[in-house]
Amino acid sequence: MSMTHVLTELWCKPSLIVPEMHKQICRIVHDHMTGSAHQDNGCAAVFEAPAQADAEMQVVDGVAVIPVQGVLDKSVNAMAAQSGATGLDAIEAMLGKALLDDSVDGILLDVNSPGGSVTGIPELAKKIAAAATVKPVVAFTDTMMASAAYWLSAGASAIVASESANVGSIGVYMAFHDTSRANEMAGVKTILVKAGKFKAAGIDGIEPTTEQIDMMQESVDKIAGWFNGFVAQNRSAMPASAREGQTFFGIDAVAVDMIDRVGSADDAMAELRAMIETRK
Repeated sequence: MSMTHVLTELWCKPSLIVPEMHKQICRIVHDHMTGSAHQDNGCAAVFEAPAQADAEMQVVDGVAVIPVQGVLDKSVNAMAAQSGATGLDAIEAMLGKALLDDSVDGILLDVNSPGGSVTGIPELAKKIAAAATVKPVVAFTDTMMASAAYWLSAGASAIVASESANVGSIGVYMAFHDTSRANEMAGVKTILVKAGKFKAAGIDGIEPTTEQIDMMQESVDKIAGWFNGFVAQNRSAMPASAREGQTFFGIDAVAVDMIDRVGSADDAMAELRAMIETRK
């Protein structure tokens, strides 16, 4: 996942990430692409997440601990991983390994993520939910479990979060810069040669047409339908009012059935071990 790819994924495409992190990542990408970035100015530094280049599943007394950390994308290269991103392909591989390992009795998703891009999230969320029917799966966060990260966690057997963790952000959005007016005032005109009325929708310097905006809205609504449908299926007691894009502190997320209980990492592990004993 190159810097150009990151920018492409986050602009003019539906996003499953909290807006404040979206804004910061785009600033970081811009700084890297223009050569103005500092070595300590990567996504990991802003998000306060560890570099994920060597993140691996760990098995602790029969429990597979799978990291779901940083910005999520279908696949990431070493540079993106060092900036705090995690590839969905890597998470899926760890999940499959845990399911096939007879020494693993349960799975703990260690989540600290603001979300990410859409591609691969619906499919992996279904696989995590299916895995939970084979071996108990508990998702835990003491920091953030937002948007795409919450979608992945919603199919777990249980969700545990610390009191002050940020959880939720169930929704989808799409962002692009309309610089056409600014360019006009600066005496700059963008000439676009294309074929197809929807081609190049949202390109910098060209005001999108009503039809193009409607197309973007249709795409966002479709993904939001998938997201809401999955959450409603797996967290049936959660009211629609809690699925409007807002985040909740862990202490408040319990009341709307966004999580099952407030607790620490040790509490999440104890919850998982209790499930393992029940299934024996």
